[in-house]
Amino acid sequence: MDKYDFITMILNRRDVSINDKKRGIILATQELDQRTTTSGIDENGSEKERKHAPKDTASFLSLFNDPKGFKFLTHDFDPESQMPMESFLAQVRDTFRVSARKYTIPPSLFALMDVFINGGVERKWKDAEGVSHEENYASPSWIDLAKSNPNVHLINDNSCGPTIQAFRRTIRLVKPALNDIVKNLNAKHPDFEIKTKSLERADFYTNVAYLEKGVERILKDMSQYQDFLNISITYKKDTDKRIIRITQEESKTSNIEEVLKKFKNGGGAFNEISKVLRGYCNWSVEALWDEVPKRWNILNDSDAPEVEDIDASGITGFTHVLTYYSK
Repeated sequence: MDKYDFITMILNRRDVSINDKKRGIILATQELDQRTTTSGIDENGSEKERKHAPKDTASFLSLFNDPKGFKFLTHDFDPESQMPMESFLAQVRDTFRVSARKYTIPPSLFALMDVFINGGVERKWKDAEGVSHEENYASPSWIDLAKSNPNVHLINDNSCGPTIQAFRRTIRLVKPALNDIVKNLNAKHPDFEIKTKSLERADFYTNVAYLEKGVERILKDMSQYQDFLNISITYKKDTDKRIIRITQEESKTSNIEEVLKKFKNGGGAFNEISKVLRGYCNWSVEALWDEVPKRWNILNDSDAPEVEDIDASGITGFTHVLTYYSK
C-alpha cells in the first residue's frame, strides 16, 4: 500500500473525525501535487515535454460515460441507485488514481480533475468561460451536504448544481459550444470574414478551455496575413474522430524546410500552439509550400511521416487540421 492508498483508506473510515479527514485531504492533495510534478509539470508549474497520446486522453475522458467511472461527477444518480455520496466519491477518487497512472494525459487535464475531485487548501479551477471556482467535491460545505443527504446527488443542490454544470461544460464540448466559441473569437478579429459549417454539431469530451486556446492562437497567427481575410472553419464527425479544419483561403507559404527549422529550434507561433494542443488532439497543416502540396504532421500519434506529399485538388489555402478522438 503506497502513501496515497493509505490516505484514501483513512478518508473512507467512519471512525475518523471530520478534522482528521480534512487533514487527510490536504495530505492527499500534496501527494497528488508531487506525482504531477514527476509526471509532466516542473517545479515552477510549467509543462515539460511529454508523450503525445490523444487516444489515451480519449480513453480517460470516456470514463465520464461510465457509471463505474466519472459519469456521476456531472450527472444525477440513476433513480434506482442507493449509493451514498461518500461511497461514490471514494470510488471516483480510486478510479482517478488508477486511470491517471494507466493513461498518459495532459498535465492541464490532470490538474483540472485533481482539483475538482480532491480539492485542497486555497486551490481553484477555471471553467471553460474563464470563471474561477473554489468549490469542489472536497469542499467542507459539499462534504457536509453529502453527509446530511447521503443518497441525494449534490447536483440537485442550488449552491452546488451550477458549479457542477460549469465543470461539465469544461470537460465536454456540448452543442452548440464550438459555434459560440468561433463567434466570440471572430469578435476579436473583426477583419476576418469567417464562414462555418456544421460547428453546431460538435459534441465530444475534451478540455474545452484548451480547445478554445488552440483555435484562438491559430486565428491570431493568421491575423498577421492581412491579404487573406477569408477564413473557413468546418467540423466533421468520422467514426472515432472529431475533425476541425481551419483554412485561411488562398493563403500559401514559403519553403517548408525553413519553417521546420524554426519550429525545431523552439521559435514561432507554432510552438505555442503545439504546447496548447499536445496530448489533446493530432494537429497537421496542409498547404502549398512553394507551390508544392504537402501535409506537415506536427502532433501525430500514428506512423505517418512528419511531412508527406498530398493531392493538390483539395487545397484551397493554408489549413490547420485538428483531429480529436472520441470513445
